[in-house]
Amino acid sequence: MPESDPTQPSTNPAQKAFENVNAGRDIKADIRQESNIRSAIVSGNGNVIVIQQTTEQRRESLTSDTTVSIGPNPYKGLAAFNENDAEHYFGREEQVKRLYERFQNLVEQSGRADAMPRFLPILGPSGCGKSSLARAGLIPELARNPLPGKESLRVAVMVPGSRPLEALAGLLLKAATDDPLPVEKTEEFERMLKKSTDAAEYEGLRRITDLMPGIREMPLVVLVDQFEEVYSLCKDLEQRQAFIGTLFQAASDPTGHVSVVITLRNDFWGETQRHQKLNQIIGSDWSLNVPAMKEDELRRAIAEPAKQAGHPLDDATIDQLVKDAEGREGALPLLQVALTRIWEELGKGKNPAQTYREIGHIGGAIANEAQKVYGQLDQTEQNIARRLFLGLIQVGENNVGIARKRITLKELITKGDTPENFYAIVEKFSSTHNNPGPRLITLSGKGEGTEKYLEITHEALFKYWGEFAEWIEKYGGLLYQKQFIVSEAKNWSDHGRSKDYLLQGGRLLDAKGFLDNHPQEIPLSEIAEDFTLNSIREKRKRRIQFSILIAGATGLSLFLAFFSLIESRQRRLLEVTKDVFIGNPRPELLDVLPEIKNEAEKLESHNPERAMALYRDILTFTGKLREISDDESNDFSLSEDRKATINKIETKAQNSLLLIIEKTRLPILESYLSKEEWGALVSNSKFYHLEDQFTEGALRETYKILMTDAGADINQSGLITTQEEANRMPCELIQEIESLWRQYTEETCGWYGSERKLLAPECKDLSQNESLAPPSLHNMLFYTLYEVAETRIDYCLQYVEK
Repeated sequence: MPESDPTQPSTNPAQKAFENVNAGRDIKADIRQESNIRSAIVSGNGNVIVIQQTTEQRRESLTSDTTVSIGPNPYKGLAAFNENDAEHYFGREEQVKRLYERFQNLVEQSGRADAMPRFLPILGPSGCGKSSLARAGLIPELARNPLPGKESLRVAVMVPGSRPLEALAGLLLKAATDDPLPVEKTEEFERMLKKSTDAAEYEGLRRITDLMPGIREMPLVVLVDQFEEVYSLCKDLEQRQAFIGTLFQAASDPTGHVSVVITLRNDFWGETQRHQKLNQIIGSDWSLNVPAMKEDELRRAIAEPAKQAGHPLDDATIDQLVKDAEGREGALPLLQVALTRIWEELGKGKNPAQTYREIGHIGGAIANEAQKVYGQLDQTEQNIARRLFLGLIQVGENNVGIARKRITLKELITKGDTPENFYAIVEKFSSTHNNPGPRLITLSGKGEGTEKYLEITHEALFKYWGEFAEWIEKYGGLLYQKQFIVSEAKNWSDHGRSKDYLLQGGRLLDAKGFLDNHPQEIPLSEIAEDFTLNSIREKRKRRIQFSILIAGATGLSLFLAFFSLIESRQRRLLEVTKDVFIGNPRPELLDVLPEIKNEAEKLESHNPERAMALYRDILTFTGKLREISDDESNDFSLSEDRKATINKIETKAQNSLLLIIEKTRLPILESYLSKEEWGALVSNSKFYHLEDQFTEGALRETYKILMTDAGADINQSGLITTQEEANRMPCELIQEIESLWRQYTEETCGWYGSERKLLAPECKDLSQNESLAPPSLHNMLFYTLYEVAETRIDYCLQYVEK
């Protein structure tokens, strides 16, 4: 191959970042070429690391340093150190060395038969400095001390957000083409990343990078900072699976073109158990747990930046800072906030020790900054600020797992808000040209006004600002409820506002209650409000249609189910139950339900089939009564006493039905499984998924247990089409079926394949069709219109304690 002419400009997009870089200066001199896409750092030996990142992910570099007479502030406040801050990054030298050696070992063992994926997790609690270690530690070290044969690297830095595949696609396209606004091609890349092979592998990242110009000479390192957002913000399970899968596939490829580094809060470690490969890596010796800083490390982190800037701190202040920070969880960002204030006041001639006392030491520094700004607002502005901060956090159930989230200003503004006024409040808490104060909220993105992204700069804010902590304590439960509505509304909007994605059942009742009673501090966005109102309207339409359907067809079979009752009660029962399905329920049904329950109890021992039918009917009637009672368009309502009676009878029916199934049906299923009599699908109909579509065997029996015995197929369509039907599948039953299938298929075949995939190449070939990839149990039984069933199965397997 002829050598390129160094006098001619490069036509290779991957080379463009290097053209005007002075390769003769040391990295400590902070040599870098920047644009809205990239920066390049160069060591004294001319080794180049090109950093690719979107403007949004570059928020850490938009620091709020206040320039005073003594020079720029060398401390970072709440922001993480990044690759451009290497000259101010002290105290982690030992950990940088460990991280570099671990990364070097992963890269060098590529291609061996027993090679581990080039996937390096950096773990630790919030505030321990994971991001800084990766960006201000590892990346510059790779420039100073390149890996053998890797004098040039591309590093793609990203934060997952709610759409990690979209973020990765945009970043890859910029790395490949240098196109600052590659909207259409980004969508094409995203489709490639999301697509899986017949073997359920995600090869998009590997395929894209293999085609990048100069990839052999300049491999790619994907640095995923704040990896926990894959769980806390991304609620699309398919996208989450594809993102993790494509990272692993590329990092496992023997070419060595791609390596992956992630930072992950260790309180999200449990979430990784859903992804076997990821969990194994995180639990292995290859991952790096970031320890708390030792005394000498803290001393260097505190003293060296000021000393290097020519204004060293006095020993007494350094000693006090070390004493206050040592052994304190999450102390590093608090320490940086305190040091930032000390430096600012030092430029005004104030003694560091005096400043430190006035700000309330480490814990009080950040709280004082926030409270100072908040206290200067009037009542109306404080109300907006409270809504703003509550809108920037993600809250788990029972206020567990609180995390930051990145969101556009447009998503926070509600009806009645003036965008200009709202944005003015945002600016007061962020460092901008108009407000050079503390950066408690970070603004990013190239958009103007409401299109800008914003997020809380660090979790320490809601841990140590007492006012914020009180808001979370007061509104946390409602925030959790709102998050679900907003997430479902987004899904509805993404699917063209289709009625198939509207709320149903108990979730709709919860959403309606929230809409009617939510406090002004946590209002619904406009789209979430429209979503809830459309769900209510659709429910009313569906109730009328369902009543007509049941009265005209299914109703007859249900009524006939009661002919075993005493003859004198049959006519009365027929009349009152029929009225339920035409929307005119009689209170007398409550008097009849106990009789149905008593009759079912008598039949359990000698006629379990009949008993199950009666228990299923009880569940249908109680559910219908509750639905009509909760609908405000009806005059019919239930007293609290009657609701309690219904709940008691319903619970009895649910428990008894489950016990009969466990006693009489599961042994039959286990018998088929033990003999490996799986059964097969004999019809490829896409309209009805009836029991007779399966030959005799475990598949058919599983289908019967859920759809017939448990009564999930309420409208007898052969499908799970509504949330009401899905909820008739007991979680205990779903879990027991999962356990039995995995027990008799060597842990390979259950509701999903490994890593929660609908296609399960390691599963027994249930399809009996060599042209199709083996499906999971879930995909086999609910292969059409399966979204509602999937939601129920996910809930039972992932969120209900076993």
